[in-house]
Formats: sequence, structure tokens, C-alpha cells
Amino acid sequence: MMNDYQSLVLKSAALQRLWLQDNGLRIIPKFSSERRVPLCRLLRVECYGDIGQVKDGFCTLLKIAEQHIPVTFFDSSNQVCAQLYHPCPKTKPLAVWLEHCFCEHACQEDYRNWLHNQHYALLAHLHITQGSLETRQQLLQQQLVVYLKHRQLDSVFTQLYQQGKRMLTVVLGEQLMAYGLAAGTSLRNRLFNDLHDLMEYWIQGDILQWLQRFAEVNDTLKRDFYSHQYNTLSEKITLILSQLQEMLEQYALEQLHG
Repeated sequence: MMNDYQSLVLKSAALQRLWLQDNGLRIIPKFSSERRVPLCRLLRVECYGDIGQVKDGFCTLLKIAEQHIPVTFFDSSNQVCAQLYHPCPKTKPLAVWLEHCFCEHACQEDYRNWLHNQHYALLAHLHITQGSLETRQQLLQQQLVVYLKHRQLDSVFTQLYQQGKRMLTVVLGEQLMAYGLAAGTSLRNRLFNDLHDLMEYWIQGDILQWLQRFAEVNDTLKRDFYSHQYNTLSEKITLILSQLQEMLEQYALEQLHG
């Protein structure tokens, strides 16, 4: 649950039927009673397994995506294999400013500086403040190797990191669509790649800080961290995109009054 909205996980092997009725998603599991999820409370849907084997499953998910509720499909290895979005996101200022930005050399330079500063700020939050950006990134990797080897947490970190990268693909795609950047466009793809690279370092640092809080990491703590990752990823990406929009608007105003 996030701000009274639900993230719904569907596992096809446990489902008998999906359909929409009375502004709600109706779910009939194979081994429990029927459920209803109001669409107005639905933030996202995640599907595991062959949803095509579920009665009315895929058609129902298409109708959900039409209502601007993103649907993500995971393969047998729990990797993101596809996402469904409404093809026409609402026009938002960030998409407009970004289009102008990548057409002007001076604005592209401002964008590159902004992105580098985001990397520096992220590493400074992890108390890494000396050297070039590449040196600081290498220092983060070194800290991780030393800490994980000492605590024998390599496998735990790998599990949480892979989980975090899957979440990043889902949440970043959703956020960009919410800011008016349609999937498949060159603008969206460039920003997605830049922010994905940035946030992978953020995920590493977030996991490191979390592991340092506990003397022992058990399955309960790992389940708690799943919710933590979703919430913090969403909040961080929202903050970054709002800062980018503010930077681009400021550039436009300077050009207008320059």
C-alpha cells in the first residue's frame, strides 16, 4: 500500500479468472474466495507467469492499461519482459521542456552538468566526497566488496540488488509515463538510460546503508526491505524528475529574458 494506492501482484498459476465490473477488478483465485480491487485505488499491476492461461486475463489487463494503470510482465526468472501503458500520456511540462533542451547545445550542456551533479550528490550522501566522479564510483564499489566480504553477505546483496534493479525498471518507466514521456520515444529512452545508470548507484548505496543497520539479516528483514525499496525508489525518482523540470524551466526563463 502506498498513499492509499495498491500495487497488485498477480501470479497466473494461482488464478482462475480476471474481469472488470462496477469500476473494479474482480479476481477469482483457484484456492480462495473472490476479491475486488477498486480501479481508483490501483497504482500498478505486476504479472508473473503465463497470464494468457487465465480466463479473460490478458483482455482485462489491456483494459486496465487503457485507464493509465501500468501493467508489468515478469518472466520465469522474475526479470521484466514487457510493460503495458496507455499510448497517449497526458502532456506535461517536463516532456515539453526536455524536447526543447535536447535541440539546443547550451541546454544540453546544462543537462549534462545537472546529471553529473546528481551523481556527486548521491555519492556525497554516502559520505564519498573526494576525487573525480569515476574515482568516487570506484570507491563505492570497494566499500561494498570489503563490507560484504567481512559480513559474508555477498549472496544477500546480490539478491537485494537484482530485486532493486527490477523495481527500478518498473518504477522509472511508470514515472516517466506519468511525466508525459511516452515509451519508445528517443527523448524518453535517453532520459531512462541516464536515470537508470544514476539510480543503480543509489540502489547499491541504499542496500549498503540498510545492511549496516542490522547485526543479522533474516527473511523477515528482507521482506521488509522489499517495501522499503519500492517506497524510497518512487520518492527518489519523483524528486529527481521534479528537480530536472525545475532546472529546464529556469533555463527557458533565462533565455526568454536574456
